[in-house]
Amino acid sequence: MELSLLKTKKNIISFLAAFGITLTIPWVMHYMGLALNIQDPTLLGKVFLPMHLGVFIGAMMFGPIQGALIGSFAPIVSFMVTGMPIIAPFPMVQLMTVELAVYGLITGLVYKKTKKEYLSLISGIISGRIAILLVLSFGLIAIKNPNFSTLMFIKNGLLNGLVGIAIQLTFIPILIKKMKKK
Repeated sequence: MELSLLKTKKNIISFLAAFGITLTIPWVMHYMGLALNIQDPTLLGKVFLPMHLGVFIGAMMFGPIQGALIGSFAPIVSFMVTGMPIIAPFPMVQLMTVELAVYGLITGLVYKKTKKEYLSLISGIISGRIAILLVLSFGLIAIKNPNFSTLMFIKNGLLNGLVGIAIQLTFIPILIKKMKKK
């Protein structure tokens, strides 16, 4: 009983740490952008995709439901604390909530089934982008901008985020393997 309780406490603390990563790293990136006087304070987030890290880690460490929960709440809590991601005039909070929830769910499902980090990450990344494409294509989240193009949004998101995707594919598998050994 005592060992089970200790394991539960450890899992709760680890889950909160994964959730904390989704908030802390983007917060640091946002303030680095401000400190460096970067014209677009969201640029570092668009390039490095810091909020995604904790979602992928949480999904592989704890499973699809927990990954989806981290992904669902991270953009909302981050917005409440820092004002980022933006909510208007472009609804990034809503889009990222869908995207990150799908990342967490699919990454967690694939990892639970296969235990393959790269396959899980790639499946999650592709599924999250498809989810955004579907949400935007069917007008589930309204964009009130005559110059907006769903395909351009997806293309720009992928091109801007290539560095972040490379970081995810490089470091998350290493971290997961090390964390699973402990």
